Amino acid sequence: MCYYINTKYDTAIAKKIFGLSEADSKIQQVEELSAFAHPKVGVIADRYSATLQTGIWGLMPEGYAPEFINKNYTLNARQETLDEKVSFQKYVNNRCVIPINSFYEWRWETPSGSKKRKFQIWLENEQVAALAAIYSIWESPKGIEFLTFTVLTTQANAIMEHIHNTKKRMPIVLHPKQVKAYLSETPLQEFAYPSWDPKFVTSGDKHIPSLF
Repeated sequence: MCYYINTKYDTAIAKKIFGLSEADSKIQQVEELSAFAHPKVGVIADRYSATLQTGIWGLMPEGYAPEFINKNYTLNARQETLDEKVSFQKYVNNRCVIPINSFYEWRWETPSGSKKRKFQIWLENEQVAALAAIYSIWESPKGIEFLTFTVLTTQANAIMEHIHNTKKRMPIVLHPKQVKAYLSETPLQEFAYPSWDPKFVTSGDKHIPSLF
């Protein structure tokens, strides 16, 4: 799964890497953002691929009341079952990416989860990576439109199985060179594990390097 990210990347570098011409100044760029706070983060959407715009974490389906976002049902979406979920069916082809520095996950050290170990996870040799996501354009009761999104997840690779050792899931983390293809009509399955196996580096566990 993916609920905590680091968005403290260099915007100028991100603009160069992703070929962007504009970046919204309202984007939250901090070392640790929680999805449960529904932050405003930088988003590159298929229809506006030259702009880093603001998006709200937590996809809002059309016509839903504002309170729906607080249920946290749509922070993540399983890539394998997108077509089966009413909240996501209409938006499967609305693709976007979330530029990040890194993301965070916790390994359960005890069966009950009473003891956990925190990991920070980066894409190897990259200053910026991108989370695969889908989005909706939701209109508030006041008639204001917002881009809202959910982060796509897939089966965990070897490193993430070790870290996310309960549900064994991970976000779909794209290399910058994959973003253009993802925002086009390339099948989603090509970006999910095991078709795409991202090379991660981590902090938090001395034993992790043996998995590389």
